[in-house]
Amino acid sequence: MSTQGPVKNDRRTIFGWAMYDWANSAYSTVIAGAVLPVYFANEVVGDDGWNGRSGESLWALTLSLGTLLLFLAMPILGAIADYSASKRRFMMAFAYGGALFTTGL
Repeated sequence: MSTQGPVKNDRRTIFGWAMYDWANSAYSTVIAGAVLPVYFANEVVGDDGWNGRSGESLWALTLSLGTLLLFLAMPILGAIADYSASKRRFMMAFAYGGALFTTGL
């Protein structure tokens, strides 16, 4: 384990985090907040719904279940990343995975 602390005011690191935050904010606003719910309700579920449930209610249920899964998994995955000193690998894997799945829409 290194005894040195993190490098402060490293322009490359600051730029990397700024770009990550910019991309994450754009995704959350455009895709998750505006495009995906409408696509799911209209194209995936359709006007008739599914088992008497509307597309909007199924979207809300899907988000709720996904949030519950994250609530249960994140402490475990965070502990694994901390213990194995692989935080950057975890972040890269989840960032690339999210980009891949978003592209697959």
